[in-house]
Amino acid sequence: MAESVASPTAAEVAALLRMNAPQPAEQVAHHHVVSYNFRKPDTLSPEQEESLRDLQSAFARNLAGSLSALLRSAVHVECARCATVRYDAFVAGLRSAVVTAVCSLPPLVGQAILVLDPKMALVWVDRLMGGPGDQVGEARALTEIEVMLISRVFDRLSACWHHAWRHVTDIRPALDHVGSAAQLPQVMPGADIVMAFTFTAAMRNVAGEFQICVPLSILKQMLSKRREQVGEPEPDAATYAPEVADHLLATPVAVSVELGSVVITVGELLDLQVGDCVVLNSREGDALPVKVADDIRLWGRLGVVERNYAVSITRWDQEEEAALGR
Repeated sequence: MAESVASPTAAEVAALLRMNAPQPAEQVAHHHVVSYNFRKPDTLSPEQEESLRDLQSAFARNLAGSLSALLRSAVHVECARCATVRYDAFVAGLRSAVVTAVCSLPPLVGQAILVLDPKMALVWVDRLMGGPGDQVGEARALTEIEVMLISRVFDRLSACWHHAWRHVTDIRPALDHVGSAAQLPQVMPGADIVMAFTFTAAMRNVAGEFQICVPLSILKQMLSKRREQVGEPEPDAATYAPEVADHLLATPVAVSVELGSVVITVGELLDLQVGDCVVLNSREGDALPVKVADDIRLWGRLGVVERNYAVSITRWDQEEEAALGR
C-alpha cells in the first residue's frame, strides 16, 4: 500500500514563500547619481573655459617669477594652448624621454600629471648645479641625482598652482612620484577625459614646453566652487566706507610752506659764500603757497606762535577749489 504524503498547510506555504522572497536592497543615503553620456563626453562651458584661461595666465606669471628666483636667471612662461582629450591618448602622445611627475590634489580626490621637456629639464638641472644653463644637449633620461634636483622645479610648479587657485579652492598639490613616461603609473582609467595645458618656457637661448594634465571631473569641481563664489553678492561699498575713512584720516602727510624763490646764474651760484644774502621774489605780507605732499593746495601768511614760525591759512588753491567743487 502506497505511503500517503501529508499536504502542507496554508501557514506552512506562506512561511516558505517569505523565506525565499527577495530581500529589499538597502538604500544608500547621501549619494547623488549623475547621468553620463558615453557617446558625447562632458566638456566645459565657455564661461568655465574663460575662467581657466584667466587662472592659467596668473599661474604662468607666478611661475615665471618663482623660477627666475630659483634658477637665478630670467625665465619667461606663457600658456600656449589647452585641449580636452582622453587620458590614454594623452599618455600615448608622450615621448619616452620626458620627465613626468604625479601630484595628488588634496582635499580633492584625484591626481594630476606634470610633463617636462627633457632638454629643458637638463638645462634647468645644469643651472641648479651652478652651470650656465645655455647648452642644449641630447634628450636622455635623468639620473637619480638629477631627478632630485628637478623635483625642486616641480615643487615650485605645485606652489604656484596653489597660489593661482587660492581664491577658488584651497588645493595643496603634493608631489607623489617623479620619473619618465615609461615609469608613469596608471593614475586613472584610459577612457577618462582630461584637460591638457601646454606651457612654453624660455630661459636665455633655450626654449621648451611642459604640460599639466588634470582630470576634467576635478576641474569641474574646482570651477564650480568659483561659480558659487561669483554668484555671491559682493558687499556694498558703503560697508567699507567708515573703515576706509578712518585709514585716510590717520594717514600722515608732509606739509611745507614756500617762502619764495629766485633765479640766478650758475656763476652766481658758484660765487655764493657763507653769510651771503639771497633776495627772494616774495614780499613781506604776501600770501605764501602751502604744499601738501609737494603739491600746492592752500595759501597762507607767515607768522609766529610761541617763538615758532607758523602760517595762517587764507584760502584754498584755485585748482584745488575747482577739484573739490567749492
